[in-house]
Amino acid sequence: ILQDASFLRFIGVLRETDGFKNFDAVALEPVLFAAANPFTSPVERNRICLLRGVACDSAGILREVEFEGFPAYRNQEPVRPKYLYIQWLPATVTRLSISRLRAVTKDLFETWHLPRELIKMNIHNCQYGGTVEMSWLPRKIEVFKLNMNNIKGTVYLTDLPPSLKDINLTTSPIEAVVVDNSSLQSLQLARFGHTSEILVREVSGEIVDKRIKVTRYR
Repeated sequence: ILQDASFLRFIGVLRETDGFKNFDAVALEPVLFAAANPFTSPVERNRICLLRGVACDSAGILREVEFEGFPAYRNQEPVRPKYLYIQWLPATVTRLSISRLRAVTKDLFETWHLPRELIKMNIHNCQYGGTVEMSWLPRKIEVFKLNMNNIKGTVYLTDLPPSLKDINLTTSPIEAVVVDNSSLQSLQLARFGHTSEILVREVSGEIVDKRIKVTRYR
């Protein structure tokens, strides 16, 4: 029940307004299959694992969330929730993919809001704003893709999770990248890019590791 309630807060179905908890059946409709009843709470029916865009393991624990606003393949159905509040995602989620959902109501992106079990994250073209504190990433994460959003400020590639392999923060107005070469343990590639210049430096004055790719778009 805690998992279900948390997920329903993530998609804005359960919200508190003026101190009262509300169940928003309209907000639930985009993730329901056609045969489901939008006026019956999935908390009561234990249907979270049957919603569109989610996958659970054999024990009924939520593991994957995939919402595609405009799928790349014709045989895929779009999943377009009205709300996305990442801070309410259950901690058990290991894979998170959210793409092309620019108009959705959402909170600012904060790395400490991410599920602690997360391994792969791809949030693409969703107009998420905020800054990124890489040292707060889940310690098991391998893929961190947050491209085509509105992330600003300085990104510090220091104290990175030892499992992190792939970083994509291209097409976001990041101003600077500060690198600690000794922190890039498993890293294969980190990509940054924008129309404005992005300053890059290594904390000890060394040459920045070649796995860090920064591009200025024309």
